[in-house]
Amino acid sequence: SVRVALEEIGFARCPLPIHSGLVQPLAVAAALGVAGMGLQVRLLAGDRFAFAMHGASGLPGAENVSVTAEQADGRWRISGGARYVPYGDTATELIVAARSGRGRLLLAIVPAGAPGVRRETRPTLTGDHLTDLEFDDVEIEPVEVLAGESAGDRRGVEAMDAAQDLGTMAVAAELVGLSAW
Repeated sequence: SVRVALEEIGFARCPLPIHSGLVQPLAVAAALGVAGMGLQVRLLAGDRFAFAMHGASGLPGAENVSVTAEQADGRWRISGGARYVPYGDTATELIVAARSGRGRLLLAIVPAGAPGVRRETRPTLTGDHLTDLEFDDVEIEPVEVLAGESAGDRRGVEAMDAAQDLGTMAVAAELVGLSAW
């Protein structure tokens, strides 16, 4: 049903923040199970999300994450950059992947307007508002950490893989509809 809906959006030539703003966050929520329920509730309540999953190199995947996370006094802080976030300029919340000590991958929700978050958006032919994000010692509330807080927690990597797979399908479906038009 997601594929069919996105084909229709492409056919209508109606660019929307579906891929990074809805499909990927829902894939993350599904991969996290119970831990992702709060994310689903916020999406349904109208919070606008964007998934910052491409590293500074522009490549996706857990191995390319260039945002780092450090924990001190029970609080997490992130620094670094993420590139190519579709509709990152209009998101109110960011799902951020960050590399923490001992190879862990932290997934957290960061308010787009938090102190230390900078956005730079460039015009594109597709009109998808590709945004580069910089995080400068941004503090994350403990309740906003979705995965990767403890050693051996691979849920962040699994959620990121699920989001990339479903997000790729979403973009492909939209392009099929656009091509059909």
